[in-house]
Amino acid sequence: MSDVGRNNPPIGTPCNAWGTYAANAAGATITAQAVAANGYSNAVDTKNNPFLSVFGNVSGGSTINLQYSADGINWTTTHTVTASGAGDFYIDATCGAQFARLQSTSGVNAYATIQAKG
Repeated sequence: MSDVGRNNPPIGTPCNAWGTYAANAAGATITAQAVAANGYSNAVDTKNNPFLSVFGNVSGGSTINLQYSADGINWTTTHTVTASGAGDFYIDATCGAQFARLQSTSGVNAYATIQAKG
């Protein structure tokens, strides 16, 4: 097995989908973002890196959909996770599409990161 690209950092900064992240002397401050019911996250260009990790936190029950797009305009739901209440969520997936984003079915406060690696 080749190690080419193995030590490259993943694409995607903390809270690139929902919320904000600020490094500070104490470590970091993460601020959740208000997400409307059926609201979408920022889209992330995976730059042809097929292995996705999506993780974050919601303030209440919601279904989180991972969506893919080839053109950044037309989206398809591909993976789903249901949070029954406030707490963390994650999705690991293999993606051939160029863009990925999240959708929350309920109005919640959320922060989330989408990272991709080749």
